[in-house]
Formats: sequence, C-alpha cells, structure tokens
Amino acid sequence: MEIITKRNILGVIIMLIAVGVTLMVFFSAVKERETIHYVALMFMVLAEVITAGGIILIGNYHRKTSAALLVAGGFSALIIYIIVSLVVSIVFLAGISTSITLLANIQVILIAIVAVTVILLTMANKHAKKQDAKVAEARDSHTPKRGGI
Repeated sequence: MEIITKRNILGVIIMLIAVGVTLMVFFSAVKERETIHYVALMFMVLAEVITAGGIILIGNYHRKTSAALLVAGGFSALIIYIIVSLVVSIVFLAGISTSITLLANIQVILIAIVAVTVILLTMANKHAKKQDAKVAEARDSHTPKRGGI
C-alpha cells in the first residue's frame, strides 16, 4: 500500500488546517481555561486526527481492494463520530459539566464504537468479496461456452 500519495498529502493538509482552526478558536474564545477545557480540546483535536486518518486509511484500502461497503459505512461512521465527539467536547467547554472523568469516558466510548464499527465493516467487506468470488466462479463454471461447431 502506497503511503505517500497526492491524495494522502491533501488529507494531511486538510487535517492540519482543521486542527489549526480548532486551536485558534479555542485560544481566542476560551479566556479562563481550566483542566476540563484542555481535556475537551485534546479530544477535539484527537477526533479530527482520527477522522482524517481513518478517511485516508479507508481511501487507501478502497483503492487497493474496491471496498464499497467499507467506504460507505466507514466514512459515515467517522463523520458521525467527529460530529458527536465535537458536540460532546463543546458541551463540556460551555461548562455544562466539569467532570473530566465523564468527558474522558464518553470520548473513549465513542472512539471504541467507531473502531469496532470500522473493524466490523472491514470484516463484512472481506466476506462479501469472498461470496462475490464464489458466485462469479459458479456462474462461470455453468455458463455454456460459445463457439463454432
């Protein structure tokens, strides 16, 4: 699998821009910073990195193996993850709760859910490819050969 491609470099640049904007907004908007704010920021940046990295990896896997199920489900799972993760972090930044343990637990559960989802989609994709190969083999073995007699 080729690691350094134009598409991957573009993905990394987009991720760096997103992280930069997040940091800029955080340090300009949050005046009185406490530990909970830094933990929320850490999870926001982590969500951006996980999402961008996941999209790059799924894209590479897709180009190598034609994994439509993984691409559709994986991209959806990653987008839902980043939205929920950012909302949770923003809620904690807004001061709704000051429990670092609660924030960390919620975020770790979200990461686990998206990881399990992508792993299951990868396994389902591999199974679907095997089934497709069996069907194609059966079809080819039962198709009468055309030719002149």
